[in-house]
Amino acid sequence: MKKNINITLMAASLGMVASSAAFAQSSVTLYGVHDMFSGYQSSTVGGKHTSLTVLGNNGEMTSRLGIRGNEDLGGGYKTTFDLENGFDPGTGQQQNSFRLFDRQAWVGISGNFGEVRAGRQNTPMFAYSGNMDAFGAATYGSAYNNFSNWLARVDNDISYTSPKIYNSQIELHYSLGEKAGNIAGNAVYQAAGQTQQGPVFFALAYLIAANATNTNRVQEFMAGGNVD
Repeated sequence: MKKNINITLMAASLGMVASSAAFAQSSVTLYGVHDMFSGYQSSTVGGKHTSLTVLGNNGEMTSRLGIRGNEDLGGGYKTTFDLENGFDPGTGQQQNSFRLFDRQAWVGISGNFGEVRAGRQNTPMFAYSGNMDAFGAATYGSAYNNFSNWLARVDNDISYTSPKIYNSQIELHYSLGEKAGNIAGNAVYQAAGQTQQGPVFFALAYLIAANATNTNRVQEFMAGGNVD
């Protein structure tokens, strides 16, 4: 009798493990960029020659270390997250001493409806720019990189990204200003859309950001595309 009970419990345990493996698929990815270069500068000012040799960082891309992942909740739903830290590979220091994850830090849920995220996120303007520029919005050859003044990331951001329909999707963002007694103070609103139709890519984005007292607002608009 005792032996039969043990066999039954073992079978039940194996069934639970198999069920868990079937419905709780998860994925975690460690990613990053490590960008270093050696450089030499020489100049003459007032008849005095000066030179400098350096081991530089972030010549083309910002060095970063990130971890992103998702877990299947069943029924077509997934939890998602991304934590991304910028660092100086020459010294190992954080690029932002006040933030461990200065580039991204958000959690979300996705499904057939699209995806909702909350936390520190890249703006659509920043995300789209790399696909509009021949230099990937990086290096000194990039007009986007040299002349852009848009916000790259926003804190306390709640976003919704639609599923792709005819290879097109939209994004809506609302960043809470977290000012007592003034819901609009420090708030940031964003709306954006992008589409890929064969070789043609087109995107546009709009951002409006208020100051702490909501007495002044900055508006930004970006539109562009490319043909592959």
